[in-house]
Amino acid sequence: MAETLRGRIENGELVPGQQLPGEAATAEEFGVSKGTARQALQLLADERLITAVHGKGWFVGGPEHARTRADAVAADFRQDISTGKLAVGSVLPGENALAQERGVGRITIRRAFALLEADGVIEKRPGMGRVVKSRAEGDT
Repeated sequence: MAETLRGRIENGELVPGQQLPGEAATAEEFGVSKGTARQALQLLADERLITAVHGKGWFVGGPEHARTRADAVAADFRQDISTGKLAVGSVLPGENALAQERGVGRITIRRAFALLEADGVIEKRPGMGRVVKSRAEGDT
């Protein structure tokens, strides 16, 4: 299992910053127990090919490369806002619609929203949903 994953990293199929499937999904893919999957992942971590980020999962490369799906979705929203595709005052579609549109789970959308809300880019308004509050960081 570790050898297969190592090969995927070395041939570029898995790239730095990419989030790996969870231990349960990895165990299922390889037909092993979660404990065996964890040992293989830990072996790759010992080789510094992957890293575990507490509360987020396993990522290719070191912790400086760790980027969750929520981080990627938030970055996409920031890009849409900075280019004007989403104007200040725009109401964002609901979580379910965005999850389907972007091919991620609703919790991923919710986490991306939390990142954007923490940065002051969007805000939740009663009766409206989430609204673009300001241009993305660095924009005027």
